Amino acid sequence: MNSDTDLIASPENNSAPTRRWWRRLLLAGAGAGLAVIVGAAALVKHWTAKPQAAAHQAAASEVKLGTLMPADTFTAKGLAMKQGAGDSGFHLTFDDGPHPLYTPALLDWLKANKIRATFFLVGENAVRYPELVRRIAAEGHQIGNHTWSHANLTKLSDAKVRSEIQRTHDVIVQITGRAPTVFRPPYGAIKPAQRQWVARVFHYETVLWDVDTEDWKLSSAEAITQRIERTLKPGGIILAHDIHPRILQALPVVLPRLQMHGLKPSSLPVHARSVTLAAR
Repeated sequence: MNSDTDLIASPENNSAPTRRWWRRLLLAGAGAGLAVIVGAAALVKHWTAKPQAAAHQAAASEVKLGTLMPADTFTAKGLAMKQGAGDSGFHLTFDDGPHPLYTPALLDWLKANKIRATFFLVGENAVRYPELVRRIAAEGHQIGNHTWSHANLTKLSDAKVRSEIQRTHDVIVQITGRAPTVFRPPYGAIKPAQRQWVARVFHYETVLWDVDTEDWKLSSAEAITQRIERTLKPGGIILAHDIHPRILQALPVVLPRLQMHGLKPSSLPVHARSVTLAAR
């Protein structure tokens, strides 16, 4: 009698060999499936490695807030000094607002201390809080253009750069009835040709900074205070942000210290004109 026939015809007599046979079959199938999975994973890893590496490289090359693009280190300090800011003056500037909580608190502090500052507004925020834009202007502070969405202009097409600036310009004119005359590119990132174009088309002075408070990063008001006190020179322009609360805690501490050194806050010498027409 054929043993193979017996295994099939008489399973009740050969259950153990049958189980071993099925076990071997299942194990072989599982091994093959695992090999397929491992191979597929390796293939996916191979094909995605380059895009992921490129993405990480791109992220690492992004301009960090507060750094200047090496292509153009133009700042308004020389302009400010030439226009008579005085050796004892320094200039407070605030970016990225207005903010519904922090900007009013900052305006209260500036008013109490009789200080005029410059606010570089992001268009998206200006259109959300027009009453704060009006208050900034009504209380004698200077308003500057800081683009519509805080974009890195060096990475945009000419058409998108114009849109970022024009939309913010138009919103500020619509809300305040006055055109801004100062401009700060986000991250300080601007090409020389872009700066020249902005001056020619919008009649803006491009204003960067001398002291970055890093109030978006430093963990305490004292750290911000020490950074300002350590790096500020007469005629310097201080970059801060009215969208972070720590600068509100630092200003009452740093102002008396600066005044002890003979440094007094003053407005930027580039003042907004009574212009109601949008740039052409």
